[in-house]
Amino acid sequence: MIPGLYTATVTALTLSQQSALAIVLQQQERGNILVALLLVVLAIILLVVFWEWWKQVEGEDSSHDKRILNVHETSEAAVVVAHDDHDAHDVHAETAVYAAEPHHDEPETVTEAAPEETAPPAPVKPDDLTKIEGIGPKISELLSNAGILTFAQLAATDLAQISQILEDAGPRFQLADPSTWAQQASLAAAGNWEALAIFQDELKGGRQVPL
Repeated sequence: MIPGLYTATVTALTLSQQSALAIVLQQQERGNILVALLLVVLAIILLVVFWEWWKQVEGEDSSHDKRILNVHETSEAAVVVAHDDHDAHDVHAETAVYAAEPHHDEPETVTEAAPEETAPPAPVKPDDLTKIEGIGPKISELLSNAGILTFAQLAATDLAQISQILEDAGPRFQLADPSTWAQQASLAAAGNWEALAIFQDELKGGRQVPL
């Protein structure tokens, strides 16, 4: 009987201790919650106080800046007015001096009319250079690319220049003989087609055939 009673007693004591411990923990937890709530409220109060202080400081700074700006603008306005008065005085003085001095009328400058723009020259109408003995379509194209488009231009072109054009075009065109082209072109430019035909009868491939 004594061991059983001892066990029951110990068990009862343990349950009592646990209950007491639970009560203590609950009270401690409630205390922690209250402390946390107090800290939150205190932080909010501090933020509100800081915000009110900051708005007050901002307002004072803005008022100070406006006062400085107004003073600066007033000073600048006074300087501008003084400068304008000085300029007006100088203008009146210069006007009086100019009125007192004798001045001569300056001769009127005659502006010349701008020269009329000349119209661009009309494009040159090319002639059919293949009518010249010894000139085919390919050589006619070479001469046109070199700026020789008419019988008159061909008649006025130096023989060495025509030979250089043929030489630059390649060996195929170096066989052509341009020695009579200027004479033929001169007859063609004058419209003397009968004389040109007689002269071409004496030619072979643009070359004069020895009699």
